[in-house]
Amino acid sequence: MKLRNIITIIILVLLTPRATPSCDVFNGYNQPWPRGSDGLVTIEYCFDNDQIEEKRESVIKTGLETWMEALGGRASPETGHALKFQHQTDYYCSINGQWNPRVPKNTLQLKWLQGPLLGENGGRASVGFIPQSGPNGGNNYIEVSPNAIVELLVHEIGHVLGMGHEHQRADRDKYVKYQCDKVEGYQKAVTCAAGLVALDCEFMGHAYVVNNRPYPPFNIRSDDYDLTNDDQSVMHYGSPEFAAGPCNPEAPDGCPLLKYKNPNRHEGGYETFLQVDTPSDLDVEWVKQTYPYMPPPPGVRNP
Repeated sequence: MKLRNIITIIILVLLTPRATPSCDVFNGYNQPWPRGSDGLVTIEYCFDNDQIEEKRESVIKTGLETWMEALGGRASPETGHALKFQHQTDYYCSINGQWNPRVPKNTLQLKWLQGPLLGENGGRASVGFIPQSGPNGGNNYIEVSPNAIVELLVHEIGHVLGMGHEHQRADRDKYVKYQCDKVEGYQKAVTCAAGLVALDCEFMGHAYVVNNRPYPPFNIRSDDYDLTNDDQSVMHYGSPEFAAGPCNPEAPDGCPLLKYKNPNRHEGGYETFLQVDTPSDLDVEWVKQTYPYMPPPPGVRNP
């Protein structure tokens, strides 16, 4: 590595505040996406097949564009980030259900949602970059349902970048009230859960567990963050998400999540809130601190 780039990295590390916004899950298994020789963090993605490309391409691309717009545009010294999303247009990810050997194995795979847990409007994603040790790809993915909307894609892209759920921070109970029994499927899960965890029982309560996810284990690192809970983050569920019954300002007791009006005085009551559909200022700051712009080496031009 050239001396100029080494010095640039050192300066960026020294200037990066210790208290970073949002919360990530980097632990060695889940990592930040790697930087290329051009200085950019390029995330290549492919569609699993022609059906998902035909039906969900517009929603997925709008989700990516929403993030880039929030970041101020393409990677540059002016925007301060190094992210670039690049569609692998030559091939689909899979051939007859198997990884396409022509596609680089660390490519982000966009595929249909597997299993009934999240329904016809849901989705899920890998968190951060997960290096592929074997010959095939598939570690890095976004799964979407046939009716997935842009708001969902913006959230799942946050996961891909390495962001955890804001409402799973270790300090979340200071800011929000969680009512597990108001989550859809609670009664069925209670019957199932002897000796098991929520995810084994296909219960969405697993997405609310503080500071932990079981597969694989990781911590949502908020302990070092001297910042308030960001209920405007795209990574924070709103009150109605996965509610078993009515949940609205007139029926707040039916909501899985409620925001305390005063985090320091819970007796002041709580209120409902909605999940946002665009990255917050702190979401953007997290990306720029995690994937800061760096000038390319001498003789290399960013495309």
